[in-house]
Amino acid sequence: MRKTIFATFILIFVILIHLSFKTNSPFTLIKSTDITGDYITTDNLGNVYLVNDNKLWMYDDSGNLLYTYSSLIDGNINGLDVSNPLKILVFYKDFGRIKYLDNKLSVKGDYIALQDLSLEQASTACSSYENSFWVYDPLSIKLVRIDQNLQVNQISGNVSQLTGLTFSPTYMAEFNNALYISDTLNGILIFDRYGGYIKALPIKNIHFFQIINNKLAYYESGSIITVDLKTYEETKTEIPDKIALCTRIEQNKLYVLTSKKLNIYRFN
Repeated sequence: MRKTIFATFILIFVILIHLSFKTNSPFTLIKSTDITGDYITTDNLGNVYLVNDNKLWMYDDSGNLLYTYSSLIDGNINGLDVSNPLKILVFYKDFGRIKYLDNKLSVKGDYIALQDLSLEQASTACSSYENSFWVYDPLSIKLVRIDQNLQVNQISGNVSQLTGLTFSPTYMAEFNNALYISDTLNGILIFDRYGGYIKALPIKNIHFFQIINNKLAYYESGSIITVDLKTYEETKTEIPDKIALCTRIEQNKLYVLTSKKLNIYRFN
């Protein structure tokens, strides 16, 4: 009898602890989809885009599949910029190409051959203001901005000479006319709209990041770290997935790509 009462007490205690944890959790799981991918990104409407080799999937903010895109002749997708969801930039490093897709993942016009711009070795790319784009050219070690007429609009000095660093970027994004570039060995480097070097943030071993409301956010060791770009104050928030390949935040939702799933959470 006493054993039964004790066992019942333990069971109730465990249930209460579990309920308390759920209640205090800052996240509620909306949808979990079994899928593998290389990375994700999101647009300002809450749509999430998942890249896996040469394939691209687009989901709405509730995790429902909307559209897909793939191209066997362009190689793998090495860069994706959806800051303008009506003109999505897709970068193919191996073939030195940039394509634009519309909001239904249909191709807009002809692809841009970077070899025609003497940028065939470009290693990273992102969208820029006024329908332009940035690329990093490792041959000249310079950042190059190409305008909508496919003319060189801005070009930086030699980045290694400007920074004193051996530069090896993995990802870049423009925000408020500033260019942010992640370098896993050196941190996140910031350049102005003309390609002028501003500073480096000592945030190393980070491939992907995003800028939200003047805060830089990235995933590290089971948590989202946000850095205020004015005060440089850091905030750390633990997330349910302790191992993630890539994370994004849009509006009141958290998107997490793990090795096997795409999880979408709502902030409580």
